[in-house]
Amino acid sequence: MKTEIKKKKRRPYRKHKTDIPNFVNRNLLMDRCIKSLSEMSGYSKDQLYNCNTRDCSWWRRLGVYILVQKMDWTQESAGKAFGISASAVNQILDKFDKMLEADQYDIRLVPYMEKLYNDIAL
Repeated sequence: MKTEIKKKKRRPYRKHKTDIPNFVNRNLLMDRCIKSLSEMSGYSKDQLYNCNTRDCSWWRRLGVYILVQKMDWTQESAGKAFGISASAVNQILDKFDKMLEADQYDIRLVPYMEKLYNDIAL
């Protein structure tokens, strides 16, 4: 007699704002982040959330990196805000840290990071 093993279904990460932890100003921070990213990149809000091209996902990753490193969001909450899993956020953080260690990307990457952080914080 064979026993069947039931696989647990994982809850998908949704893109609803109710999944993000209840910060007092979470909607304001996300709106500022998306607005700044769309101004710098030229992509619309919907494209930043749904597009899977390399250029568009790079801007989304930049937003996740700033939320986690500068704004003290958890990896899970920043991932849920953009519809990305927590493990993918961890990989994003590793990639950006490696890019910042290399001198060649420092000149191109830091101005965008500073502008995004200033747009969110101010």
